Amino acid sequence: MDRALIIAEPTDRGRELVEIAGEMAAGSGAELVLLRVIDESEYGRDLQRKAQTSMGDVDSVDELTKRAREATAELGDEVLGEDVSYTVEVLFGDLPDDVLAKADELGCDHVFIAGEKRSPTGKVLFGDTTQSVLLNFDGPVTSLIG
Repeated sequence: MDRALIIAEPTDRGRELVEIAGEMAAGSGAELVLLRVIDESEYGRDLQRKAQTSMGDVDSVDELTKRAREATAELGDEVLGEDVSYTVEVLFGDLPDDVLAKADELGCDHVFIAGEKRSPTGKVLFGDTTQSVLLNFDGPVTSLIG
């Protein structure tokens, strides 16, 4: 492993995933890329919902990106410290295709992703990002299912 992409989520499982990747990177001298994804379609649904219900303003993409970058860097500092080399990327796009493209663009040879337990019916109805990454990434994928 030379460079790994970690899909960093602001959750306990996301933190655990960064810890696991950090341990592997420390042992091999690999660089980590902490990627925070802002789901474009979810953002669009939030815009529509708030517009229909007058629930207030929706943050701009720039503001969301800035906050996501800061929070992800903070996660990296807390979990990885100075022991592991890492960078932070924020992606405003669609899962999983844009994640796979970003991993390729950055030359990542390993992906870490936190998955969800879903029934087979749930996977058919809603898709499964983890499954798509597992099947389509050209390299090792570490998945934390919980």
